[in-house]
Amino acid sequence: GASVPSHAPCVDDLIKLISDEFKIDASNLNLSEISGLAERKRNRHDLIATVRSKFKGIRAKGALLNIPLYAWKSIFSTNYDELLEDAYDRASRSLKVFSSNFDFTIQSDPAAAKLFKIHGTISKDIVDGGVSRIILTDLDYDATQDYREALYDRLKSDINPGTQVLIIGQSLADQDLRDIIQRAIAIN
Repeated sequence: GASVPSHAPCVDDLIKLISDEFKIDASNLNLSEISGLAERKRNRHDLIATVRSKFKGIRAKGALLNIPLYAWKSIFSTNYDELLEDAYDRASRSLKVFSSNFDFTIQSDPAAAKLFKIHGTISKDIVDGGVSRIILTDLDYDATQDYREALYDRLKSDINPGTQVLIIGQSLADQDLRDIIQRAIAIN
């Protein structure tokens, strides 16, 4: 819920939206399952356009506007929205966003905060002709496995005593994240 006060959709909102648009019964389906069915039923372009419709016109509000005020070593997010980008822009603070392996290039501003978007970002998907993906379906998870592993390795290395790492939009129900956090706690 960090993005909900800014009117970004939660997972249940996206599931309902896809269910309604693609006429798929959402009972007992998670986001990746219903997204995969929707993509097979029609196509990826329609799926991405439907999901993007819920993110139009949203702006960072509340606590998200305070995030640029702190010197985070890294920020990790599973949210597709670009609310953190908006908050940093409005605070006139530099932010380097990583949403795919192709974003790991020489940085023009090494002092910029680093935002690692584990599930991609709403404005970049292969339907736009690029190489980035919004990670919605199980196939997306498979296609971006190397990227996600690199991010989890980065998270492991960033969780050290005295560092400030922020995780947004990720539940500790996620096994990968829970394992990393548990190992960091045990080491520290």
